Amino acid sequence: MLVSVLNTVINGLLLGGLYAIIAMGLNLQYGVAWVLNIAHGEFIMLGAFITWSMYSMFGLTRCFLW
Repeated sequence: MLVSVLNTVINGLLLGGLYAIIAMGLNLQYGVAWVLNIAHGEFIMLGAFITWSMYSMFGLTRCFLW
């Protein structure tokens, strides 16, 4: 039970962090250029697809920085 709650909290924090990164990217681009980049969502989905492809093909589960 405690593991399930902890897992839910960690997943919520990670998803919230992802939403924050997406929002900061949109805010930075709009604040600098004053033009809304409507292709921003496509770049995010492209990155998500590449990440999923690398995970499923090569079994990459860890960051290379550690």
